[in-house]
Amino acid sequence: KAYADVQVAGEVIIKGLRVITGESGLFVGMPANKGKDGKYYDIVFFQGDSKKILEDAVLTAYDKAS
Repeated sequence: KAYADVQVAGEVIIKGLRVITGESGLFVGMPANKGKDGKYYDIVFFQGDSKKILEDAVLTAYDKAS
């Protein structure tokens, strides 16, 4: 549906987030690389609630832009 780049704390930029329609609605796919086995592996990882906060911010921005 959309792509997003996010700047965190004014210092870190995460490029390549994707807004995707899944079975239970929209979700945010993290940047990933395709392995030799054909599977995709995330290249960005989060601690605690950070991932949920980032996903909520991206989906809110997507809703406002739609």
